[in-house]
Amino acid sequence: MTDPVPIIEMRNIKKHFGAVQALRGVDLALRHNEVLGLVGDNAAGKSTLMKVLSGAYIPDEGEIFLASQKVIIMDEPTARLGVAAPTAATGYELDIIAAAVIGGVSLFGGEDTILGVLIGAALMQTIRTGLNLLGFPTYWQPAAIGAVIIIAIMFDQWRKRAR
Repeated sequence: MTDPVPIIEMRNIKKHFGAVQALRGVDLALRHNEVLGLVGDNAAGKSTLMKVLSGAYIPDEGEIFLASQKVIIMDEPTARLGVAAPTAATGYELDIIAAAVIGGVSLFGGEDTILGVLIGAALMQTIRTGLNLLGFPTYWQPAAIGAVIIIAIMFDQWRKRAR
C-alpha cells in the first residue's frame, strides 16, 4: 500500500508562453514506492511540467510541495540555475529500467535500496562495456539489455515465490 502523503505534489499548475497555454491546471502527486509514467502527445506539456517541477520554469499559477512543504521559487534567476536538463537521459531509458530491476526494484511493487540501484547501474555499465569490448553490434545491444531485464524480472518472481 502506498503512503497517503505524496513525496512530490503539484497542484493547479498553469504555464503559458505568450498566447500558448502550455499547462492548464495540472495536478500531479508522487508517493513513496510509486512509479509514475508521464505520457502524452507531442506538445502536450510533459516537458514543460517537468521543467516547472525541476525549477527551470516558474509556473504562472499553482503550488509545488516537496514532502508536504511548499516550495517557493523566489525569482527568475533562481529558476534558471541551469541544473535541470529534462532531456539528459534521452536514449538511456532501457538502461535506467535495467539498472533499477537488477538493483532489486520490483516492477510489480515493493521496494529496495538506493545502494541496490547503484550496484545495478554499475553492473549495467559493466555489461554495456563488455558488449562493446566483445564487438557486439551497437544495434543489437538494446536487445541484450532487454534480455537482462527479462532475466532480472524472472529472478525477482522466483525470489518472491521462494519467500
